[in-house]
Amino acid sequence: ALLQFLTAIRSGHWAWVRTFIPADRLAAYTSDEALAAHLEPLKPTLGALANALAQAPVRGTSDRAEIAWGPGQTAVLLREGEAWKVGDIQ
Repeated sequence: ALLQFLTAIRSGHWAWVRTFIPADRLAAYTSDEALAAHLEPLKPTLGALANALAQAPVRGTSDRAEIAWGPGQTAVLLREGEAWKVGDIQ
């Protein structure tokens, strides 16, 4: 899910990006422009995350997974129904 999220961002396919955002956070990004503006300052972090994922350890439960992708850096995935959503990238 996280790799697909990053790929969707790189491609600028905002409808696809939204499929990885938890429902309770979607309302903040009602337009493609708002979503793109939110993600723009995160692009360096997202690039570093993409590079680190191949070696990143994953811990989790049936509803939550944490991927430690760097010192003090974690990506959180949350299960909504049958899908995994990107909860946070720190």
